[in-house]
Amino acid sequence: MAFLFCVASMSFLAYGVNGIRNGLACSIVLFAISMLNKQEKKNYLYAALLLIAATGIHTSTFIPATALVLSVLLIKRTKTSIVIWLVSIVVSLVAGNSVIQLIPDFGLDMSRFDQYISMGEKSDVMQRFANAGFRLDFLLYSAVPVLMVWYLTIKRNFNDFTYNVIANTYILANSFWIIVIRAAYTNRFAYLSWFLYPIVIVYPLARMKVWENQNQKVAWILMAYVGFTVTMFLLGK
Repeated sequence: MAFLFCVASMSFLAYGVNGIRNGLACSIVLFAISMLNKQEKKNYLYAALLLIAATGIHTSTFIPATALVLSVLLIKRTKTSIVIWLVSIVVSLVAGNSVIQLIPDFGLDMSRFDQYISMGEKSDVMQRFANAGFRLDFLLYSAVPVLMVWYLTIKRNFNDFTYNVIANTYILANSFWIIVIRAAYTNRFAYLSWFLYPIVIVYPLARMKVWENQNQKVAWILMAYVGFTVTMFLLGK
């Protein structure tokens, strides 16, 4: 079931045929997450080494790697990360253009980052690439796992260390993307959180009973997930 959700995600094909190096780096981040366990503190060292390896393969994974570290050491409550996500939307709407100009000054030397930021400001480029500008559709797509996290961890009191880490990592990394949402090729920044999208959805469905007739409802969710991915592919998004 988990593998089917991963295959159905929008980022799966893109990582396999285009962004192979980025996909490999994100896979290593996932491996680092799997190493984390409250009872095995020594695994934290292994996870840290894996994160270093991931950023060495593709520098952009510095973003989810940082989100993961914050999720383990500082922001442990999903409620906090959800608040940060909501605040990032407000910041992006109010001062997004100003904020993205400050990010390269932090020394974050991501591949072509400066180029994407500057391209996002040019109207001709904005018209040529549908992925530039404030993408409400992408934002709504990204909101689904956030709603899932809110419902399970806050409404239903689902308390699982690994899931909290996965959820917070996704939400924090997605918050960064929302800040730079107006950059050209914004989908490339979105993928730095979206690679966790299917995991956020399917992990609790495999670990707990969320609804009555859960298997049937999971099948419907998977069909909707596949349908959305196919639709976006046909639209060329």
